[in-house]
Amino acid sequence: MGAISTVVLALCSKGDHIVAQRNCYAGTLAFLNGPCARLGIDVTFVDGRNASEFAAAVRPGKTMLVMAESPSNPHLDLVDLTELGKIKGPFTVVDSTLATPLGQRPHDHGVSIVLHSATKGIAGHNDAMLGVVTGEKDLIDSIWGYSVMHGATASPHDALNGLRGIRTLGVRIAHQCESALSIATFLSSHKQVTAVHYPGLAHHPQHALAAKQMRKFGSVLSFEIAGGKDAARKVLDALQIVRPAVSFGGPETLICHPASSTHIGVDTDAQIASGITDSMLRLSIGLEATSDIIADLQNALK
Repeated sequence: MGAISTVVLALCSKGDHIVAQRNCYAGTLAFLNGPCARLGIDVTFVDGRNASEFAAAVRPGKTMLVMAESPSNPHLDLVDLTELGKIKGPFTVVDSTLATPLGQRPHDHGVSIVLHSATKGIAGHNDAMLGVVTGEKDLIDSIWGYSVMHGATASPHDALNGLRGIRTLGVRIAHQCESALSIATFLSSHKQVTAVHYPGLAHHPQHALAAKQMRKFGSVLSFEIAGGKDAARKVLDALQIVRPAVSFGGPETLICHPASSTHIGVDTDAQIASGITDSMLRLSIGLEATSDIIADLQNALK
C-alpha cells in the first residue's frame, strides 16, 4: 500500500482523473474509493479483461494514471499488457505482484510503472513488509522524492529480508508454478469443485493471452466449491497441511476465503462485480511436495 499510495499521490492532484480496473486488490479499491475521493481525485472503474475500456475511459488532459492489476487478486483475470502499453498521455501502471518479476515483464509491453508487493513472492518468506515501484529513472526519482515525505520507507530489517528472498526467487517460483498447475488440474477434475481460476489451465478463458505475455503462470489460484460459504468453511477446517492465512508467495501453502477475509471491506455488489463469491477459496502454493498438498485437499473436499 505504501507503493500504491505513493505513486498515486506523487502524480495526482485535486481535479485529476484515474482509470482503474474493477477487479483488483481490496486495499487498492479502498484507497481509490476513499482517500482519492476525499482529496478530489476522480476515479473511473472499468473491466480490465477488456483492454479497450481503459483507453475509452481516458479523459485527455485530465487522466494522470491508468491502473491495472494482472493477474488480479483473487480471480486471476488478465489485462492485455500490450494494449495497455499503447495508451498515450497518462502514465500506465501495472500491479504485477501475483506474477512476480520472473513471471512477466510489463515494461517490455510499454507500461510506464510496475508495482509489486514484495512482501509476497519477491521476499518469499512471509516475514517482510515491502513495496516496489519500477520505471524510467526520471520518473522514479520524482516518485522517490515524494515517498520520502510520505514516509512509506522500508525498515532495514525488511529490506534485508527482501534482498535475501531475491536470491532464491528463481528456484522457488519454478517449483511453485509447476505445483500450482498440477493442483489446479486436480481441482478442475474434482466433482465438488465448480470452477477453477488459474491462467495456466488450457480451458481458462484468457489462457491464450497468458501464454503470450507471461513466462510463468504464477503460484496463486482460486477455486469455487458446491455448497457455498458453509462448504468452504468445512474445507478450511478439515485441511491439515494447508494453513489458513491471507498472505501469498511464501514457503507455506496458504488458503483463505476472500469474501470474508481479504475483501471483507468491499461491499457485496463490488464483490460480485469482481467475481468474488461465497464459495470461492484462494490458494497460495508453497514449497511442500505437490502430492502432499493434493492429498490434503482431496481429504478436505470429502
